[in-house]
Order: sequence, then structure tokens, then C-alpha cells
Amino acid sequence: MNWQVWICGVSVCGVLALPSSAQPAAMRAQDAYNRGDYATAVREWKWLATRDHELAQYNLGVMYAQGVGVAQDDAEAARWFREAAQRGHARAQYNLGSMYFNGNGVAKDYVQAHMWLSLAASRAGRTDQKKFSDKRDEAAGKMTPEQITEAQALARKWRPKMVHAYQMKK
Repeated sequence: MNWQVWICGVSVCGVLALPSSAQPAAMRAQDAYNRGDYATAVREWKWLATRDHELAQYNLGVMYAQGVGVAQDDAEAARWFREAAQRGHARAQYNLGSMYFNGNGVAKDYVQAHMWLSLAASRAGRTDQKKFSDKRDEAAGKMTPEQITEAQALARKWRPKMVHAYQMKK
């Protein structure tokens, strides 16, 4: 699978909206990743990820999926993608849906794949929308009408897990 670490400028990623205790970790993680110091990036992102920072969770998922700075581990990648996906991160939802579709790190499950891919497609930016929708449609092609109905119901019922700033304390 072709994974993409979605790293962006600190001001664009919402680092400045984080509590002051988390801002330095986010900047250190991004700087470390940019200079190829993946061990530091992983350490800083883990600190943030355990405090419900969805971009850090997503980036850890990519690093585990690719084996960059950590041993390659699809189950651990799925764990971090799930954490970010539950908070509404569209690319994490797409990656988690793809993992369910292929059975990488999780049991193959087209209902879960379709649900996560549907959510991803509904939240995707213009550049990702078609890719996410096409993958969802590919999953639908392997499902019964009853499974599609179930997946659609799960997607309609889904609500993002909310995070409060007080969770970011040291």
C-alpha cells in the first residue's frame, strides 16, 4: 500500500491551537521528521498521540505502516489510524478502511471497510474525494446489498470522538 505521511506547516496543522504544553512537542516532531530523525519524531508524536492529537496519531500510523523509525507493524498502524479516524481525520479513515478491505493488521471486513471509506469520502478534500469514493465503491462491489445497508447505517450513526484541551496536559 502506498502510505503518505501528512506533515504540514505548524500553523496549518493547528499546532498553535494546542495547549502550550503540546506546541513544542508538535514542532519538535515535525522538525525531526523533516531532517530524517525518525526516532525523535516517533517519540514526540507518541507523546502527543497518547494525548489525543489526531495528526500525531495519523502520522504514527503511517510510520508503523511503512516501518519508518519503528519496526513495520500493520496491527500497530491500524491502532493509530483508528485513533485518528475516530476523531474524524479523513486520511486516517481512508487508510483504516483500506486496511479492513485488504485485511492488513485487522481481519478483512468489507462492512467496516465500506463504513470507514464512506466517512473518509464525506470528509475528504477535493484532491482526495475521488480516490476515497472509488475505494468505497470497490468495497461495495464485494458486498451483498444487506452488508452495504449495514455499512451505511454504521456510517450514519458514527460520531467523532471529541477531545478537550485539558487532555493535553503533561
